[in-house]
Amino acid sequence: MGTESAMLNSLDIETVTESAGVNETVLEQLEEQGKKAVVQTYMDINATEMEKTDLSASLTVDITPKYKVVSLPKSADDSETSTDRPLGEGKLTVTESVNMSIPVGDLFDGMEVDKVYVVHTKDSGEKYQYEATYDGSNVEFENPHGFSTFRISTTDSSVIRLDDKGYLSAVEAIKDLEDGQTMTITDNIEDQTELIIKKAVSFYVSKQTIKTVNIKAATGYILTIEDGLYTVMKDPDAKGGNITATVTSYTDNTNTPVVLLYPSDKADTEIMSYYRTGNKTGVLYEGNVADTTAGTKRTETQITVEEVEDGDYKMLVYMEGKYIPIIREVSVSGEDVDLGTIDLYLYGDVNFDGTVNTRDSQQILRYYAGKTSVFDQGSEEEKELRKTAANVTNPKQGDSDINTRDSQQILRYYAGKTSVFDEIK
Repeated sequence: MGTESAMLNSLDIETVTESAGVNETVLEQLEEQGKKAVVQTYMDINATEMEKTDLSASLTVDITPKYKVVSLPKSADDSETSTDRPLGEGKLTVTESVNMSIPVGDLFDGMEVDKVYVVHTKDSGEKYQYEATYDGSNVEFENPHGFSTFRISTTDSSVIRLDDKGYLSAVEAIKDLEDGQTMTITDNIEDQTELIIKKAVSFYVSKQTIKTVNIKAATGYILTIEDGLYTVMKDPDAKGGNITATVTSYTDNTNTPVVLLYPSDKADTEIMSYYRTGNKTGVLYEGNVADTTAGTKRTETQITVEEVEDGDYKMLVYMEGKYIPIIREVSVSGEDVDLGTIDLYLYGDVNFDGTVNTRDSQQILRYYAGKTSVFDQGSEEEKELRKTAANVTNPKQGDSDINTRDSQQILRYYAGKTSVFDEIK
């Protein structure tokens, strides 16, 4: 297909033009020519595979949201298309849920279509299945997980269904499992799978496979089966403990650290997605502030996560004010756990001195040029943290490289100009 569909020009022009390699000199030249730079967003859609038999059909498409910076006469409407060559372009990162409609042509012609399924495979390998509606020419569905590869077919690929909703991941199914539902285990599941339930819930099980699947209660829970009803409840004799930590931040910031505990099998990318959108889906425990002490340079905040059951977790620590979020692994086994000090640092503050200025920009340029820099100093964990601090274009634009664009954005922020820092929490 390879088509481009125009979308709304909703991106900040100053931030995007720099990321696309369009500098201020080019913008000034356009001004002299009586033109302006505008951002036009579009979907790059490519069909990569199509299969069709008498009984089934499928279409695989890669969808990438992109933008391009174009020039238009000052009197022209921004929705118009420029005939000039684009000044620059790049990829977009979409974090909000999107209603999608994909034309499928004659894919399902001659077939009796009952249901249509869309399997969404992320670049990270994570997979989701959506049930779609088919109107004879288009497939429509709700997509909350960004863009990448979508396989449209009449085949249900789910490994587990909860009532009528299918899941490609047993972990995700268990997370959504509610009282009274019927868990249908399909033949798509792997043999010798263990389904570990870690919450109080009662449900029924229907097996549509001869594969071996073991349903178990997690540590701290008890499973009983009576007349086909599986009931998981907390073990009254289970042990656990509190998790404590001292979170430090710069004294001039008055915000409060937030500590959230997720299951250990939750992907870091998914946790970061929740962090960016403010969505607390999947949070098992939330920390409480016990005490705060302000020093001359850094503030220490005592955080306690109370009555955590035995098990393995991932802990997200973050704070408003352009601080870098931290993810730590933690285990509880019958006693309290003290994680010691967790230091929060600012995006852009690569030398960890509490300010974002030209010195940080210079260190990034030295690192980019392969010269000795502050990135060579400290422990391995500190070195990685410095790299995260340097990559200021990542939170908004998904750029994973440390380069001159990061240095330029820091200089813009230091000069009080519009920059990617405006979109960082």
